[in-house]
Amino acid sequence: MTSGDSGSMKPGASAADTAGPGIAGEAGFDTPVRGHAAGERIASSGGAGQAGDGADPSSAASGGRGRTFVRVALLGLVGVALAAFWFAGGSDLLTLDRLRASHDTLVSIYRESPVASVLVFSLVYVAATALSFPGAAVLTLGGASVFGFWVSLVAVSVASTVGATLAFMGARYVFRDWVARRFMEPMRRVDEGVRKDGLFYLFSLRLVPVVPFFLVNLLMGLTRMPTRTYYWVSQVGMLPGTAVYVYAGQELGRIRTTADIFSPGLVAAFVLLAVFPWMTRCALAWYRGRRVD
Repeated sequence: MTSGDSGSMKPGASAADTAGPGIAGEAGFDTPVRGHAAGERIASSGGAGQAGDGADPSSAASGGRGRTFVRVALLGLVGVALAAFWFAGGSDLLTLDRLRASHDTLVSIYRESPVASVLVFSLVYVAATALSFPGAAVLTLGGASVFGFWVSLVAVSVASTVGATLAFMGARYVFRDWVARRFMEPMRRVDEGVRKDGLFYLFSLRLVPVVPFFLVNLLMGLTRMPTRTYYWVSQVGMLPGTAVYVYAGQELGRIRTTADIFSPGLVAAFVLLAVFPWMTRCALAWYRGRRVD
């Protein structure tokens, strides 16, 4: 991914000042970072929850209770998921050695219950992505070695995007203040990138993994980008990289002897993993050059 041109906004800039041309302006959103002090208030998505001069106090109170309920509910879900992951020994499960040792068993389970197997895999993937657990790449490779290319591509693509969107919503509705304080400097760069390039900036971050996956989810949650827009741009942007990893996992699943390590398919998979970031960087640079011209 390319993180775009870094920059900071002038303190006190208005929404009209921050709305950039092109896609960002057309999409009708801008980023909410204002000023440089870590304690400054981060505006809520779309201005929600800000009562105007003529707002009904009872409506404002009702809206406040609704937001509190959403935050408590999301925190509860996070706590339950973390506890389940811990007691299930999740840190040991999301390793390549463990998946390789269980490969034949997992293939047998998949052949007996294909729908249930893919559903359970997808739910685990959503949880791991939403909670930023390490091991998503291992899950992708392991799933592809069991399910094959096309089933894994669909399952991983949808599950990773749903998980990313849940993390995005968590940053927006639950952890907003903490994220704003903890990642102020990266947020300024994201703010500038979205202001200049709009949706294309998120698309470029999804294509080339320069910025950590979990950090993109959190920081984009502080912008005014609509959730549905974040979902479909992430879905499309992550698809090429997902396809490369799924293909590599499929080839890894075919290894039975040491000679298979040098099979044309596996060699091609590792070559794709190596050159894909470079190819996408070149493609994005070429596209940006054409836009400037």
